[in-house]
Amino acid sequence: RYKGNRESTEVGRRILERDNPFSIISGSELDDNEVRGYHSVPAAETDWVVVKEAPRSNALAVTTQVQRDLALLLGTMVFGFLLIGVLIQYGPIRAIKRLSRQADTIAEGDLSVEIDDTDRIDEVGRLQQSFGNTQEYVETIAEQSEALSQQNFDADVLDEEIPGTVGASMATMRKDLERFITELEAERERYSTLVEQSNDGVGVVQDGEYVFVNDRLLDITGYDREELLGMAFEEVVTAEDSEVARERYDQRMTGESPPQQYQLGIENSQGEHRTVEIAVSQIDHDGEPAALVNVRDVTERKRRKQRLEIFNRVLRHNLRNDLQVIDAVLEEVTNDSIADERAVSIARRTTDELLDTARTARRIERAFENFSIYEYDLGSVVTSLEERAAEKYPDATIDSISGTATVEAASVLEDALWELLENACKHTGEAPEIDLDLEVRDDVAVLTIRDDGPGLPSNERKSIERGEETNLQHANGLGLWLAHWTVEASGGS
Repeated sequence: RYKGNRESTEVGRRILERDNPFSIISGSELDDNEVRGYHSVPAAETDWVVVKEAPRSNALAVTTQVQRDLALLLGTMVFGFLLIGVLIQYGPIRAIKRLSRQADTIAEGDLSVEIDDTDRIDEVGRLQQSFGNTQEYVETIAEQSEALSQQNFDADVLDEEIPGTVGASMATMRKDLERFITELEAERERYSTLVEQSNDGVGVVQDGEYVFVNDRLLDITGYDREELLGMAFEEVVTAEDSEVARERYDQRMTGESPPQQYQLGIENSQGEHRTVEIAVSQIDHDGEPAALVNVRDVTERKRRKQRLEIFNRVLRHNLRNDLQVIDAVLEEVTNDSIADERAVSIARRTTDELLDTARTARRIERAFENFSIYEYDLGSVVTSLEERAAEKYPDATIDSISGTATVEAASVLEDALWELLENACKHTGEAPEIDLDLEVRDDVAVLTIRDDGPGLPSNERKSIERGEETNLQHANGLGLWLAHWTVEASGGS
């Protein structure tokens, strides 16, 4: 128990004024004469508070001495720090700053920086050695990475060992890359074999230009690979179909769904018009959208279909009409019991024309089934036809051509030109006048057969220009069709 008046001190009042006598209390008090410290006794259900007091003069006697000692100590420390700072600044700090600059240079990718190689045996020397080892380590990794990127798997640098997880990763990457490239080359070879052996032309169009073509597409278009690569795809398409081709390409590249398969007209490098059937799909090429185009040349198939349709119409039409004539003649002969010479002559002429049409059809079909291109001296060919016409049609006056030209054309060129010349001789009147002219314009030979007759009937001209016949617009025979197909197959018009 506190001896004295507990309420006379601040400490006593604090202890007595607690709401809970068992609560923990701790503190100190300094007055003019004494220093008091107090603290609760740490025991359960105990309300004792120990108070210790001492005269102020005794308690604070060492303060002045401590302050002097602290001032001296602080001064010594400041001087020591200044001295150490000067030593460090002119020793390790300068070396560390230089190492820092060299490290930044390495971090920026410049491995040519030279790390100081000194004989220092302190921490800075070990740090310089560590930086040198790090530089060699990074250089080895960089050289190995470059060798792998160039697929140079036999490079000597790949035999150098890189320690740690990075080295293990580099070794794994090398194995995976070698395996991947082997598989990729095998896959590329299989793909190239499939593409190059395809009967269809295959091309990849990106940004409107060819970026890949196979050999078959080169055959179809007639261009060299260097010419076709980088060429806008519309340049190969005929003017009539180029707008449709561009529109459908743009639709496909913007996510729309135009027809995937359709026919287009193209013009090859020799200027010949061909009909192709294309199938288009969108792909990724080098990470960018592109169009994969399969091209099939259906020109001959289309021409054969056209020939069969024309043959069918002509033969059916002529057969029906000519048999009606022959039937009428036979009816007349039967009724009179005596053959009328004029009627028999008509029947024979009609039969000959029918047989001639059939022979022409067979000749056309054989010629285009075994289609070949030959080189002709056009002047000599036309001259021989002039002689033939003069012999068969002696009343005709033919103004011969002058000059000549070497041309490449189908094997039935002579038959086709004869059909045109004979047509002029037969249908121009009793004494036809025919003018022949041969002119060379650039690399094209232009042959003109001009007569003084009424000209080609409008229905025949329109059917041939359109490439098909109708009940109202058709040719009377196969001669003009033979000429048209021959010149078209020869790359002319």
